[in-house]
Parts: sequence; C-alpha cells; structure tokens
Amino acid sequence: MIAIGKHELKYVNELATADDDEFEKTMIIKPGSASAAVAAEKAVASAAPAAAPAASGGAPASGGMPLGRLTVLNGPIAGKELELTKALITLGKPGTQVAVISRRPQGYFLTHIESDGDGKRYPTVNGEPIGPKAYQLKSGDLIELAGIKMEFSSS
Repeated sequence: MIAIGKHELKYVNELATADDDEFEKTMIIKPGSASAAVAAEKAVASAAPAAAPAASGGAPASGGMPLGRLTVLNGPIAGKELELTKALITLGKPGTQVAVISRRPQGYFLTHIESDGDGKRYPTVNGEPIGPKAYQLKSGDLIELAGIKMEFSSS
C-alpha cells in the first residue's frame, strides 16, 4: 500500500515472490532531511544507472530523448514556456480538469486524471478528446485543458 495524502494505492505483482528482497519493504523519508536527499539519489541511481542528468536549453533528457516543452497560448500567462524536465507534470485545476504529462522511453504522454461533472470531459489534442487512455504527444500538438490552450514541442 502506498499512501499519498488522502489516497491509498495498492500495488499488486502476481509474479513477485515472498523472498524477493531487491527493495526495502518500507522506507520513510521526512521532507527536507539530509537522509531524504541521500535516499532519493540512491533510489534514482539504482533505478536508472545509465541515466544522465537532464540538461537545460532543449538538450536531450535521459535516454537521449529530446526535452519537451509547453507554450501557453491563452489566458493570463499566455506566452509562458514550461520545460518538461520532470518525469511527471500535473496540469489543470483540481475540481475542474486535471491531466498529467509523463515522460517515458517512447516519448511524452498526456493522460486524463479528473474532470468536473461525470469525469468524462477529457483534455483535447488538436481539437479531439483524448479519451481515457494515455495519448502520445507529437511536436506541434495543440492541447486544451481547463480552458487553457498550450502547444507541445520537443526539440
């Protein structure tokens, strides 16, 4: 079980064995502690030993994949650019519409998380709703989420 705020996630792996001790059973890390930074570095190093740190300026992220970027096209922050340097970026407004952009080895994917009403008001890409599944983004895609239009690009 993984507890995040008021949410609990249960991970089930039917192929795992009881004597599989590749990972620690429970790890508690207090934010801001020196041990948190050490544990995070250790976890990242063990999870992806060949990954290089992401560079700025559109340089390739880990795995040689180009760094993605969103440009806001309307609203109060029109013109602002957001570099997608993290593996997971949450976008939108809770209670209205929320989605995430995840960086995977195959590219960047937009996934619907929640929306108001019946929960089926999906973000649109190039004017079409993405539906419940992850949508692979391509450079030049126009995303609309919670009334905000953004352009995705990867260099």
